[in-house]
Amino acid sequence: MKRLAMVLPLVLALSGCCLRYSIAPEHMKGLPYGDGDREFVEHYYVLNYGWYLFDRFPLACGDTDPDALIRFSFFSDQVRSDLLMQQFNDRVKATGTEPCSVVTTIEDGVTFDVPGLSFPLVLPYIICFREVQVSGVLTRRSEDAL
Repeated sequence: MKRLAMVLPLVLALSGCCLRYSIAPEHMKGLPYGDGDREFVEHYYVLNYGWYLFDRFPLACGDTDPDALIRFSFFSDQVRSDLLMQQFNDRVKATGTEPCSVVTTIEDGVTFDVPGLSFPLVLPYIICFREVQVSGVLTRRSEDAL
């Protein structure tokens, strides 16, 4: 039982993570965000990552359900751009905005990289890392343009 108590925090830390960030207008003052007839509302960023066995079979990842009690999921493939894009689109609908620019990034790693270590553990194509990010600027047409 003592070993389980020591290993459990490590397993939870390495299991994966799904994050959502919103940067408000007051933090973006003076930065360009699109054409002149649009009002900046926020910069929205969604990220999920996880680990896969043989780059095919999901082991652990962040849970994309925003209402999930536990923020990670085992044996579930939720590190997908379509799921994160759906979350991004849900934010667009909830705020009544239009995306000005959207970028999707997918990173695959074939070595087992442990966050916090400066070197990868050499297990090529046995345990693989995948990360998907969706980031975009949400704007609203300004009153003058209407």
